Amino acid sequence: MRYLQSRKADKLCELVTDEAMTDRVLVNGLSSCLDLTPLEKQFLLEAESLHQQTRRLIDFLKFKLDGETQLSGWG
Repeated sequence: MRYLQSRKADKLCELVTDEAMTDRVLVNGLSSCLDLTPLEKQFLLEAESLHQQTRRLIDFLKFKLDGETQLSGWG
């Protein structure tokens, strides 16, 4: 499991640091690399514009980070 997680992190780092990448490729790449449910990914794909898709992705990330922060407080 850790191997797959590290491979996913490597792929994500490559994706984010590619200077020739367009905004659309970055948003779609992040959406596919991140740990999102199929329903969340579908919600991103149904966005009417790149701006809306980006906003949704940011909201998902904030929600997931907030959830992890709250869970770590219980331990």
